Amino acid sequence: PHDVPVLVCAVGSEMLAADFALRCVLVYVDGRSHAQEIARAAGMDLGWCLEVLTDLVHLGCVCLIDWYCAHNAYAHTARLSELARSEEAQLACATHSKQSGRPAPHFRTVFALYCRLSPRTDCGWLSVAAACTELRAEAEGEADPLLDVHVQRSIQFGVLNRYLRRVHAYPRLEPACAEGDARLCGLPARLLDGSHRDDELACALELSQQALRERLDGLCAWVYRADPECSVQSQL
Repeated sequence: PHDVPVLVCAVGSEMLAADFALRCVLVYVDGRSHAQEIARAAGMDLGWCLEVLTDLVHLGCVCLIDWYCAHNAYAHTARLSELARSEEAQLACATHSKQSGRPAPHFRTVFALYCRLSPRTDCGWLSVAAACTELRAEAEGEADPLLDVHVQRSIQFGVLNRYLRRVHAYPRLEPACAEGDARLCGLPARLLDGSHRDDELACALELSQQALRERLDGLCAWVYRADPECSVQSQL
């Protein structure tokens, strides 16, 4: 329920005409809302909504990616070098990453953002927000280099095409914290054992991932694990 469906090809008109539930779900498939939010907005049972989305995935109309948040961490994959060599892919990347009503950004700006997403020896994994802050700081008073970049869409393009992979944060309750401390944040201690990822827990509590982190900071240590490089099929 915490995965986000992204429409990657049109759904046939005959299928839409024949399936009312499908029409209800597709209205809310915007590349930002996770399945639980879609079910709530459509007034559907979550299980029914998941069945519809599963059918769309099997038909190749939808891909499931992680719930986006500016505080997410990502890692670039070995395929990033292919993007650097393909003018066609670069054009697709820039076009997909444009802000509404703005010209397409320079590909090199999006590529610079992708290249920032790697672990640091001094601060660990860099979030998207931190990477954007670094790029803006390097502009040294010049125009915002990300002005024309829709950051969420640029990350979405990278994930769907396997240039990027998500790095999940798994909170683990600190030994000094009691189970009662965990209950104060709204989660049982068994969910804070380092095996449940951040977006899963945020979805369960109906919180943003930033709000979840604020609630758990001081109680938990954060363990980071990158998704496998083949976790999403190339669709765009």
